[in-house]
Amino acid sequence: MLMPVYLDGRWIDDPERAALPLDDPGVTQGAIVVETVRTFGRQPFRLDWHRPRLQKALAYFGMTELPGGVDFGALIGDLLSRLPDDDDVAAVVLVTPRPTLVCHARPLPLDRYRQWYAEGLTLAIPPTRHASSLPRGFKHRSRLHWWKADAEARAIDANAMAVLQDTDGVLTETAIGNLVAVRDGTLVLADPVRVVEGATLQAVRHIADRLGVECETADLRPDDLAACDELWISSTGCCLAPVKRVILDGEERDGEERDGEERDGDATFDAPPLWRRFADGWADAFGVDFRL
Repeated sequence: MLMPVYLDGRWIDDPERAALPLDDPGVTQGAIVVETVRTFGRQPFRLDWHRPRLQKALAYFGMTELPGGVDFGALIGDLLSRLPDDDDVAAVVLVTPRPTLVCHARPLPLDRYRQWYAEGLTLAIPPTRHASSLPRGFKHRSRLHWWKADAEARAIDANAMAVLQDTDGVLTETAIGNLVAVRDGTLVLADPVRVVEGATLQAVRHIADRLGVECETADLRPDDLAACDELWISSTGCCLAPVKRVILDGEERDGEERDGEERDGDATFDAPPLWRRFADGWADAFGVDFRL
C-alpha cells in the first residue's frame, strides 16, 4: 500500500496507522464493497465505466452515495495528487456498511503483466466452485472462496491462477478478471449474471465495434475450450492478457519440477493474433499502450 490513506474524512500519511475499528462490519463480517481504477500517465482510466458498478455496490448496502457525500472522482483525484511519485497505480475505494470510507493506492505489478503479455497465463480449474449466494455484479471483499481456489490452483501448478466453474459446471472468471474466448473469429463472453460486471469488458466491446469483431454471450464449459482459438483475461490492472494453457483435470502435481509441463487434456492456445489486434486497437482507441 502506498501512502497516504483516506479514512473516514481524513488523510493519514502513515498507512500503518490506517485501520478499521475491530467492531466494523468490514472486520467482523467481511462486509466490504470495493472499486479499483488504474491510471495511465497518472490519470484515472475511464471513471465513467466504474461509477455505475460502484453505485450498484453501494445500493447493496442501502446507500445512494459514498459516505459523507464524497464524490468518487474527486476522491481519487485527491489521492493521486498526494502520492509522492508519478508512477501509475491502482486507486482503491473501499466502503463498509457502518458506513466507513477508505481510499488508498497500490503499485501495479507491471513486470508481471509484461511477462503475461509475452508468455501468456496458465489457468487451472480447482475443486472449489464459484460461491453461489454472493452477489457477482460488483466487487466485494468476501473472497474466502477465491483464496481457497487460488491455493488449489497453485498446488496443481505453482504458476497457475484459478478459473472457477459455477455450480452447474459453466466457467465463470478468475479472481482478477473476466474471461474472453475467441471462437471462429467471434468473442465469447460469459453471461453477466454469472460474473463481475467488468469495466474493462466495456473497453473490449468498444474495440470490437471499432474492429468489426462480433461478440456473443454464451456459457463455456471446460470441454468447450478445445474449440476456442484464443483465451484472454480482461482485468482493470493488466487490461488484456492472453492465456496459453488451462489445466482441466485439477489433479495436484507431485513435484515443482513438473510445473509448466503440458499434459494430455490441457487446453492450450498458440500465439494470439486477435489479442494483438485488440492490444493495438486499445492504443488506437484510448491513446495508451498497456503493454509498455
